[in-house]
Amino acid sequence: MSTRLTAGPPAIATTELTPSVVAAWQAHLTRQTPRAIDLSRRMESSEPHETYGGISLSPNGSHRTLSAVRYGVRTPLGAAFCTLHSPVRFERTPADLRTDPVEIASVCASATRGPSMVRQFGRENWFASGDLVVVPTTSPFVQELPAIRDIAGLFVELRHFGRFRYLAERPRRSSGDDTPLARATASFVRAFAIDIAVSGTPMSSDADLAAVDLICAALAELVEDDRYELQDDTLFQRQSAIDLIERRHRDPSLTPDVIAEALFISRRHLYRLFSDDEKSLATMIADARVSTGRQLMETSPHTPIGDVAAASGYRSPATFRNQFKARYGISPRDFRESQEQTAPSTEQQ
Repeated sequence: MSTRLTAGPPAIATTELTPSVVAAWQAHLTRQTPRAIDLSRRMESSEPHETYGGISLSPNGSHRTLSAVRYGVRTPLGAAFCTLHSPVRFERTPADLRTDPVEIASVCASATRGPSMVRQFGRENWFASGDLVVVPTTSPFVQELPAIRDIAGLFVELRHFGRFRYLAERPRRSSGDDTPLARATASFVRAFAIDIAVSGTPMSSDADLAAVDLICAALAELVEDDRYELQDDTLFQRQSAIDLIERRHRDPSLTPDVIAEALFISRRHLYRLFSDDEKSLATMIADARVSTGRQLMETSPHTPIGDVAAASGYRSPATFRNQFKARYGISPRDFRESQEQTAPSTEQQ
């Protein structure tokens, strides 16, 4: 099985979650996200450990200790998570369903090389790096990670799948039948979850629902059912464009044409998606850049304004100055001076 996510963390040869392994994983996440990492929680146990949704965890195979470094936050529809696990066995038994009838779906993907296994619905499926893994908690299952694995994804309450809930609760075809849409969805879900859980990016319920729409479309190609018809994906395309601006506005080459190309839609269709908005796409990009420039001046008061402009996505410091003054009514230089005047002095501290 080959690696399908090209931007995954480095291969991990050991089965121990050593500090160097954790540091390498966190460094990879840091390169993918602009904010500092401060949400991790280290978990170690030699006994089965109860976690989200009534799913029991235990060391897999001959391993006696269960270790993990986890990032996780609640979302409007469930939760987002990003975890580095030692070899582990997840299990939900028929008894668990009776005592803890939680109804969620785990939708995730790993970027670490190597397979993992899910046994559910009377069949066993093996998943490679980059495969979309969907496990509902309404049926007993066993999921095994035979080695250290990096996993990122979403917990989605099944009720939020609406009338397409059955897609998440039906057996899926073998992972060898994965489609381009399923692989693209796995990559999106992983990046989406990392942005939320690791960098702390705020998320609206609209963004969450757009992700669910995409998951439904991917599952429609993977489950043994032909009742699903792809819904209007306007909401998803709009949110994808907004996410691209948030992620890539620091790149001076980002334009509406680049966004349209990245979403595989025409420039005309892209503009139609935002026809009811007060702001144009170009204005949204400019607003994101000037806002980043202000944040950089607040957090890095000694960085030259030209460097701030470049780091914010501007090719020209003059453009940054003009847009900053139009947005805030003050030039960047005057803004910095006002910040210095209001900052507490050493004597006052």
